[in-house]
Amino acid sequence: MKQFFLGAMFAFVLAAPVAAQNLVTNDGFEDGLNGWTQVGNFGTGYNYVTCPGDCAMQEGNFQEQGLAGISQQLATTAGDYYQISLDWMATGVNDTSGLQFDIFWNGGLVGQILGDNYIGVYTPLSYTVAGIGNDLLTIEGFSSSGYNRFDHVSVVHTDAPPPNAAVPEPASWALMLGGFALVGGVLRTRRRSVAFI
Repeated sequence: MKQFFLGAMFAFVLAAPVAAQNLVTNDGFEDGLNGWTQVGNFGTGYNYVTCPGDCAMQEGNFQEQGLAGISQQLATTAGDYYQISLDWMATGVNDTSGLQFDIFWNGGLVGQILGDNYIGVYTPLSYTVAGIGNDLLTIEGFSSSGYNRFDHVSVVHTDAPPPNAAVPEPASWALMLGGFALVGGVLRTRRRSVAFI
């Protein structure tokens, strides 16, 4: 009986989920921009890491200065799914038309905020993407009256496919079911004709 309980405890420990490893280096910007590459018009505006306390990246280009941001190459596995997560806030006032915040995965836009005004409150953002191996995460934007501030950037392995994965349209389902019915009818007719011979 004692061996049973020890075996059950051992199996439980082995079956316990392991926390997914964050692939992003310097995800909280405590080490400045170490591990990140400046992209876009980074040098033209007020783009920097802000500390003390909880460090965060701030993008402060004006709209006419264009997009500025950072990127990082990540060691991923082709065909696997990954969850991009980060906390974002706008610090400007009335940025209804002068704010843009973009998240790219291998150059493809996966998330965008236009003209929001979340003053002083972090909003969690999350996106699921498919890896192709050695993927590039890019985060960029501009804010005419303040900053796009973001922190706690993570990319972790997940088993869930992206929510926008291809789902057949109702017309496709109808066509497929009609095809099955037609094949079934042909097979049934064939059996009857063989029975009459």
